[in-house]
Amino acid sequence: MSENLDNKVRLMRMKQLSNYTSLSRAYLYNLIKDSDFPNSISLKGIRMWEKSDVDSWLDKHINKEVHHG
Repeated sequence: MSENLDNKVRLMRMKQLSNYTSLSRAYLYNLIKDSDFPNSISLKGIRMWEKSDVDSWLDKHINKEVHHG
């Protein structure tokens, strides 16, 4: 799978998630541990995140930063 994510991608694994958000895996794991990141789903034991949930989370946090500095 290409590292270039487009609208066809629905689920992301941790490496893709890190590349997509430009956040380190360690930082993402801390957000997940603190329940400040969308829940993952598990398909056949593989942890994944829905791109739409990640996009919503990013929009929320980007807007929060823009409006509150």
